[in-house]
Amino acid sequence: MNRLNKMIQNYRVLTNNKYRLVTNIVIPVVLGIITAVLAEGLMIQFAMFPPIFMILAEICGDYFGIGCICKKNGFGMDFLKTSHDGIKDFEDCLLVDILVRIPRIAIYFMIAGIPFRHTERFPVILFEMIAVVAICSIASLNVLRYIEMSQYIMIMAFTFEIPAILGCILAYFNFWPWVKWVFPPAAAVLLIVAIIATYYHMIIKVRNSYKDI
Repeated sequence: MNRLNKMIQNYRVLTNNKYRLVTNIVIPVVLGIITAVLAEGLMIQFAMFPPIFMILAEICGDYFGIGCICKKNGFGMDFLKTSHDGIKDFEDCLLVDILVRIPRIAIYFMIAGIPFRHTERFPVILFEMIAVVAICSIASLNVLRYIEMSQYIMIMAFTFEIPAILGCILAYFNFWPWVKWVFPPAAAVLLIVAIIATYYHMIIKVRNSYKDI
């Protein structure tokens, strides 16, 4: 428990308060409520816009949090190199930043899914959508953390948003019978792979930056 508290503390120290408030609470809650209200009012044609903005914000939001840390000589956390424990503290921050994406995405879908709570297989569909968006959000870090220009980040964000939206559509409409058996375990495995691969990619780049290579 002490180790977990330390990791959370490092995440809080190395990220901005406003960034955490907006990305972890304001965006998922507000957009979740808007989506639920529109869906409850049978305005399905408009209810699809908030999730698009939510996924886009989820992917682009990292620019204002940790940002471009993988690009050589890019703006990042160089000041941590003056600290004895800086690299370890930053690695903790990177891991928590990856993991916290799952609950905040879950918050959005649990609120937005209230009008659909009586749908058949609702818990499974909810898990599938959360996993798909989390996979795309986490995987995007492997690309977006090399980019400094916000314009290019927006372009790449749409690239990762497309599979997230298609995955949510597939999860909800269940076009083929085999999807309901293959999708949940596949999504779970891919989510674990995305977390591990992204985390180790990030810490390798951070450690190599200390060697100036």
